Amino acid sequence: MENHVRLVFTSKNIRPDEISVSIGVEGDQMWAAGDKRSKTDLLETENGLVVESKLAKSLDLMTHIEWMIRTFNGLEDKLLSFSEIPECEIQLTCAVYSNGAPPLNFEKFITHWLGCIGASLDIDLYVSSSITTD
Repeated sequence: MENHVRLVFTSKNIRPDEISVSIGVEGDQMWAAGDKRSKTDLLETENGLVVESKLAKSLDLMTHIEWMIRTFNGLEDKLLSFSEIPECEIQLTCAVYSNGAPPLNFEKFITHWLGCIGASLDIDLYVSSSITTD
């Protein structure tokens, strides 16, 4: 199994550097509306900033999410304030690559944390018999 977990901040009106200041964290990736999306011909329609889990991709999904919660510990009010700005969003994105159906249950503290920061949850599940891990 391989897991990729990211917290994605997007805004139609706030520049990526201003998003970083607003949430109190530097992103691993940033882009501005109009930038060309990597490996495509598509142009970004919003400004954005991404913080990626720094853990090994082979660790389970809950471990990655718990890492994200610890990383933003104490910044919940800043994140909620950002998510309440019109046309600003926070999304926890999880891409799960698995050889079979992985467990996708979430403890209450995870859904509570997402609510406290005003974030949505996106899970992309890729099941294949040929997936290998790091």
